[in-house]
Amino acid sequence: MTETLELQVIDLSSLLEDSQQRIDPLIWKEICPGLSTNIQNGKALVTPDLQIEVKRRKEKLTHDGYALVDDSLDVKLIREGIEALHNRKLPATFILMFDETWQLALQSKRILEKASHKKNLFNYDLLAFYVPEGGSGFSPHRDRQPDDASSSFHPDQQAKFLTHWIALSDANPENSCLYVIPKLYDPGYTTGDITADGNTRSSYADPLYRALSTKESFQHIRCLPRKAGQSILFTHRIIHWGSQGDDNNDTSSNASPRIAISFVCSDPDYESPILVNHAKYFDDTENGGNIDSLRMPPLHIRLLLVCAQLLIYYQRFDLDKSVIKSCYNYCKHYEEELTEIYRRKVYVEFVNAMKEQVGDDNDESVGNTNAHSTFSCNMRTINDTSSTEDRLRIDGDEIDEEDDEDAMLEEMLNAEAGGYGEFEDDYDDMKHEDELDQKKNNACDDEHVVVEADEAFDIFGKRKGEITSQTDTKLSFKKVKTAPT
Repeated sequence: MTETLELQVIDLSSLLEDSQQRIDPLIWKEICPGLSTNIQNGKALVTPDLQIEVKRRKEKLTHDGYALVDDSLDVKLIREGIEALHNRKLPATFILMFDETWQLALQSKRILEKASHKKNLFNYDLLAFYVPEGGSGFSPHRDRQPDDASSSFHPDQQAKFLTHWIALSDANPENSCLYVIPKLYDPGYTTGDITADGNTRSSYADPLYRALSTKESFQHIRCLPRKAGQSILFTHRIIHWGSQGDDNNDTSSNASPRIAISFVCSDPDYESPILVNHAKYFDDTENGGNIDSLRMPPLHIRLLLVCAQLLIYYQRFDLDKSVIKSCYNYCKHYEEELTEIYRRKVYVEFVNAMKEQVGDDNDESVGNTNAHSTFSCNMRTINDTSSTEDRLRIDGDEIDEEDDEDAMLEEMLNAEAGGYGEFEDDYDDMKHEDELDQKKNNACDDEHVVVEADEAFDIFGKRKGEITSQTDTKLSFKKVKTAPT
């Protein structure tokens, strides 16, 4: 009976729509029996405070853009929990529902804040990863791409945004460990990738082309294998990626799933914590090296973070349309708990996700030029001759589609009115793509081609066509196709 429960696939959309079950501790306990959801003040292990190590990490981060953390954190239960989620076909980020993850978050918070500038705060940008055998992590990217890169560092050159990536399983070249290009060998790390070209819109030099311009420069790449419990600190500007794992059909390979989790701290003036009431959590006091209290976020806040992050990184998770809509509905219900800038970003990504779903649906009909008209005729025929039950089902589908369109339109209008999102229609998209194709053809003989923002940001953290100003830099969250690794 136990094995059947562990392998049972969860209907995620139905779970998210059920106001009782979605925050029922027993439901989540059943999904991950080895973890707890007591939602009480708990205890966490004290992170070693070695001044020599803290100093070394700060120096490495400033000099190289990354630093290895060899402290061995206890991650066994969290790894097993993510494996249980994977067996239920649930994204790894649902591990945020459990107490053990927040105990680890407190340890990460201390590591981050000791290794970074005193103004940087834990900001609740959390994400977990499950890369199966033979899979790959994110492709090369920066986590943030502000117009003025130099302003995203403090005067002492400490970064205003820092990620703590923790290996929950062994991470090695066989199963997609991290690779980085150190700061010293990255021309755009501090000054940015924007180049002046005299045109009305800015152009962006390809960061990889600049950093790896010669065959010798590839020797600057650093491979960063980690044992389970070890971790890596890196700034928002370092180019990093997860390698392609060994083919899982290779019997000589020792590859296994690569499981990891990341936490973030940032200067609130650069990117504020994404929870309005962030200060009320992790309110702990140390006495004699022991933790007296740890106030964890309640289940409804944990689920809010999960749903919001699933929308922000929707392109990584292959979510059904129903799940996307359920995540959106949940975020709308608790939207006052999210800071305005982050909330806006979530809703913009919801619209983008739904538009891609519509595009995918249209792609399925390619090959039959009369598919749409045939479907419409069939609908009319059914409405005329089918049973009442069939008509109700069809009408219900139409109502659902209308609701989806209404939600998309509402967020598009809000974004337009608020000046934080732009959405082009299909004609604009096709016209812009034709213009880019023409530019590529005209520049094909120029070995120093400057890549337009629309092309470069497919790789380096912004959606095609999105160019942010310094005032909306905070909207450039770790991204989508190539976001956190």
